Amino acid sequence: IGHRIFSGIGGQMDFLRGFEKTYAFKFDYTGHKKYFSVIPSYRESDEFRIGFFGGWAASDALLLHIEGSASDSEDGSVLVGGSYTLRLGPTLTLEYYYNGAGCTDSIRNCFPPFNDSSFDDVLIRKNYILVQAFDTRIRNVFNVILRWIGDLDDGSSRSVGIVEYELNNHAKLFAV
Repeated sequence: IGHRIFSGIGGQMDFLRGFEKTYAFKFDYTGHKKYFSVIPSYRESDEFRIGFFGGWAASDALLLHIEGSASDSEDGSVLVGGSYTLRLGPTLTLEYYYNGAGCTDSIRNCFPPFNDSSFDDVLIRKNYILVQAFDTRIRNVFNVILRWIGDLDDGSSRSVGIVEYELNNHAKLFAV
């Protein structure tokens, strides 16, 4: 699977990583207040991968979720967390992310030629806490998203805020 980047005049799209044909099956289970899917896949480069995701609506306000993947050539990854919607409308999300292929060296050794991390990767370490708060349709026109990612391995973090104003049903103004 390739990552695309927009560059140049005229809208040229270039792949940062090569594209590989992948064949997959998806097996779904949906029950009362819960769902789960398993997706085995095979890349033409002889790589087998299995992915999964699931969720459980523990109550009207609380959703617990998990997703992850593993392959025969690298360590797996898993994201587990939950979202709680407050009575007034905002939703709070807390997640833990484990990246088995994450870099544990000093940051300068995480990129080529020392390691396979790419400069466009955001989560290159092994352990993260992710926190998000968002509220939509404030006064029917504003959406606000606040995100914080904490790296448990080296203590670094990153924050982002997004504010959107809905001009009409087809256009938004936003600031990140």
